[in-house]
Amino acid sequence: VSAVLRQNGIVDTDAYRKLGRNQLRLGLFPAVDPADVQQLTLAIDWVVARLLKGDAA
Repeated sequence: VSAVLRQNGIVDTDAYRKLGRNQLRLGLFPAVDPADVQQLTLAIDWVVARLLKGDAA
């Protein structure tokens, strides 16, 4: 997921070492606009759906 996001301009979403497989932990500053957080989660959902279908890139 992180690699596909990075290829599409969404960076710094690398998995945290202590989390289990296929998990992301994202830290955000309080000043981040909630709409930006929503866009990020929508992008992650989109990538995951495409990876499950086998057509993400």
